[in-house]
Amino acid sequence: MIHKNIIKRLLASLPHLFMIGALAFITWSCNDTMEQMLKEDYPDNSSETYESGHVLLIVMDGASGKAVQQAYNISKTPNLRAMAPHSKYSFNGLADSKKDMVRFTNDRGWANVLTGVTSHGIGTTDEVTDTEKGIEQLYTPSLPVLLKQKNSKLVFSLYASTPSFYDAFKKDIDHAENAGDDNEVTEQVVGELQRSDKAPSDLIIAQFDGIRKAGQEEGFYIEQGGEIVATDGVVSAIQTVDGYIGQIMNALKSRPNFAGENWLVIITSNYGGEPIKETEATYYYDYLNRNTFTMMYNEKASTQLLLKPSSETLNYEYYTTVFSNKKYAQILDPTLFNMDTQEQKNSYTLQFMFMTTKVNSSGWWTFVSKGSGAYYPGKGWAVHAQYGNYNIDAGGRYYSNAPVNDGNWHVLTFVFDTEKKKLRIYTDGVMGSENSLPTTLNDVGDPLIIGHMKDSDPINGPFCVSNLQFYNVALPEDFIKKNCGKTRLEELKNEYWDNLLGYWPNDREEDFQKELIYDYSQYGDRNDDSHPNHMHWGNGEREWLTGSSFQQHVNPTPNESFYTAVFNTVDVPYQICQWLGIIVDRNWKLEGQGWPLDYSSMDKD
Repeated sequence: MIHKNIIKRLLASLPHLFMIGALAFITWSCNDTMEQMLKEDYPDNSSETYESGHVLLIVMDGASGKAVQQAYNISKTPNLRAMAPHSKYSFNGLADSKKDMVRFTNDRGWANVLTGVTSHGIGTTDEVTDTEKGIEQLYTPSLPVLLKQKNSKLVFSLYASTPSFYDAFKKDIDHAENAGDDNEVTEQVVGELQRSDKAPSDLIIAQFDGIRKAGQEEGFYIEQGGEIVATDGVVSAIQTVDGYIGQIMNALKSRPNFAGENWLVIITSNYGGEPIKETEATYYYDYLNRNTFTMMYNEKASTQLLLKPSSETLNYEYYTTVFSNKKYAQILDPTLFNMDTQEQKNSYTLQFMFMTTKVNSSGWWTFVSKGSGAYYPGKGWAVHAQYGNYNIDAGGRYYSNAPVNDGNWHVLTFVFDTEKKKLRIYTDGVMGSENSLPTTLNDVGDPLIIGHMKDSDPINGPFCVSNLQFYNVALPEDFIKKNCGKTRLEELKNEYWDNLLGYWPNDREEDFQKELIYDYSQYGDRNDDSHPNHMHWGNGEREWLTGSSFQQHVNPTPNESFYTAVFNTVDVPYQICQWLGIIVDRNWKLEGQGWPLDYSSMDKD
């Protein structure tokens, strides 16, 4: 039979009409996932009487998932191995997936774990002092403070190996101890668990600092055989902490009413230590200082190892328009994005993604233009497709390029280099041709248009255009190759972000079927429909297209779901709230999520 507490929680969250069916389902389905996902409509503790569990939170400072896995694989963590068959765990957790920062601090990791948000400011630079904000500057309410607001009867204890951790989180803790080291923390936690005259705290927090200290003294990582591995000192420190965890688990399981107390043990690291050198990575998973280990253990749970998702198979998700039947979009002010005039000649780069929605279709289509003419603009430029090939007409000259009419997304890049007097053309990040820049390439004030060229017959489609970019600089070849097909540029903010004068994604779900194509560059304003950089539609009703597929030439920036496929440290407070039967208040603005545990078999008390 399933544990009575779980039945009570499930039934309390189900509508009354489904209770009988749910009870039958629970009785016969002992292998189903017990999600314990408390939503906002879940009954308040004050109005419902049911038994909730206890939580033991162990924070291992500086223990990267990579280092813990290394120790795990060579049998240096027997106690973690013994817990794994009853745990959901991951070596690929994230200390932070919300902030664009290469360096990640120990203090910021603490704040994420104990507040459940990343907006607390710790680890960022203080504008007044120009120094890194430490944990002593934390003003965001910690989890114990929030929990006391909901239920003042809850009892908490905290045992810290580091004085600054103790000082930052001792508020609203019923029993807090500033221990001298990890060994003393262990003794104090074991002491509380072994007391027979007093019930254990609802939440016990234990902080271990030995792994971080070992990394600071010896280094967290070393290059060995062309691979980055944890140092021997860090692995040895992980082994030591594993021994402490074993002592605590023995004391926990020795409690007379251990089974009835329904313990959730969360073991997590606050950050991954300091890498050998600070390097920029494509994905947050690749930052060693953000790499964490997290394990969620319950005696009745079954095992589940969470792996990070593959970045090589990211689908490009698009919500876009189809340019066909004379549909187009344009900037209303024709003077905007004039880079080549009689008075001044500036280099610039045009880049966009496109897809023909009808394979092997033929015709004369205009993808993007800033010029005018029946076919070839005498001044300005226009990117066309003609019988499957694409070409650019610039200053009265015609440059043909490779066929790309295959129904897949492709990236076209045009570099107008006035310094070298060259027009370089790239297909999917590879240069196809380099040509002399026309001397008559003068912009006479024609608008920037997608799907049409001024003063020409707007025969187009069917095709889609997305991620149109306009830079006021001649982008170098290495940058084009590296960043070809990147999306969500406003999140990446690469080294040419300030040079990006206009950026029209035209692939966002939030903009789907809107009246404008919004400029997402820093020089536009997504929240102001009247901003002159936005594109307006011409010629009536539009066609819309959605899709999600792997595209060889597109490197989509991951959305939030890519980073929430594994544990994030901000999940810890959310998970604790669920286990203690506390409804997460919307005003807390917690950023994490709860994780259901899988249960294979459970016996009645």
